Amino acid sequence: MRLHIYRILGIATILALALSSCEEDPSPLTPNPDPIEYVRLQDELTFHTIPKSDSVINFQFDRIDRFQFKTIFLMSGEDTLSQADFTTSDFNTQEKLAVSVPYKFDTEEEYYFLVEAVDYSIPNTRFTYQLPPYKHIFAEAFSFRPIAEFDRMVDYDFSPSRDFLFVSDFSGNEFSINRIDLRNQSMDTFFSKSEIYGNLIRAASDHEFIFTGLPNEPYDPAHPDRSFLRKMDIHSKISTIIGDYSSSYGRVSRIIDGKMIVNTSEPTLYSQKAIDVKSGENVNLGEIQNFVREDNFERFIVGDYYIESNDLSLNPIPETGEESIFLYEDENGFEFYLDILPREDAFSYRKMFVYKGGQKLFETKPSDLGYVHLFLKFKVSNGKFIYHKTHKSNHSYLIDGIYSVDLNTGEETLIHADFSPYYLAVYDFGDKGVITQRRWEFSFMEKLEP
Repeated sequence: MRLHIYRILGIATILALALSSCEEDPSPLTPNPDPIEYVRLQDELTFHTIPKSDSVINFQFDRIDRFQFKTIFLMSGEDTLSQADFTTSDFNTQEKLAVSVPYKFDTEEEYYFLVEAVDYSIPNTRFTYQLPPYKHIFAEAFSFRPIAEFDRMVDYDFSPSRDFLFVSDFSGNEFSINRIDLRNQSMDTFFSKSEIYGNLIRAASDHEFIFTGLPNEPYDPAHPDRSFLRKMDIHSKISTIIGDYSSSYGRVSRIIDGKMIVNTSEPTLYSQKAIDVKSGENVNLGEIQNFVREDNFERFIVGDYYIESNDLSLNPIPETGEESIFLYEDENGFEFYLDILPREDAFSYRKMFVYKGGQKLFETKPSDLGYVHLFLKFKVSNGKFIYHKTHKSNHSYLIDGIYSVDLNTGEETLIHADFSPYYLAVYDFGDKGVITQRRWEFSFMEKLEP
């Protein structure tokens, strides 16, 4: 019994000493972290503005050496209305960062954005950029109904009836020739596995197309620059030679009223000739400096001349006094010209002019420099026309898309927001529909109901 009591007393003594030791030697506390310092930067950021709806605005920012963008804040006064974190861009992961900001915008209210960034070599510091005042603008006038998409499209052309679309694709490093029936959106492949070359396609009829040659085409050392143009019937799968052109520098027009214009290298590079795609008759046009415009579907244009499709006569394009390239003349006599500016930041931006009767009616504003794309066929109606415009990266809220231009006032109005790094071609075929091509996809562009 006495031994048991001593044992209990010993244990109590050990516990008392342990507690006393804890009180005299407490564990050190974790030090407070250094406070975060916020630094406002005055530099201007370059970005693309991409409104997606009435309640979503996207941005694509150019990356900056040293800083990593982290968060963007939508502000009104001192209030934070929304915020979002940056991600890499879907289009250019090496040079661009993207961010999407949700908020139910009031189009009459003015907001601003703060971009927060870090420099990992300077800890406990947040750097902020303030973007210019912002008012939300979104417009959506059209919907796009997909027709077909290809893997590696090389060339395409619409048949004269505009009912069919011929497409050359290079999927798996092999050419295939496809024909899309635009009336019912069905597609047939008539040649695959590089049975024929598809570097060039021109639609001669609903069931015939022009191409550049067969894989076993014999090489002629006496004419190394010559490439034959063949017309293929998809029903018989028999082709016939209808002419030739320069394989190195050659240009081949679209087919207009059954004729096409090409250039050869014999006797000179600018030797032009017209080919009747039905009969195969070749007519020499002489030497005309420059090449035929391959993407003009309405008129033959070679250098500074129209070539009339009926009699192959040359008519000079009206001069403007500007260093510009003629683009288009509508049925009311409005003439559209393009000026390609000196290269800047690895890009050559474009400027557009509109004339009538020798008088300049419109000129792209310096702040709107970028790329301009006219529709295939259109007319100025009530002094207005529409076109597609993309901007270079900038410091303000310039929106890519389809714009309406009032030639009476020079005012431009966004009617459809549309951002993409890929060129948008628009072909207006009247009652056959409006067809667009972007990268390797074709769609019907349809006007939304107001």
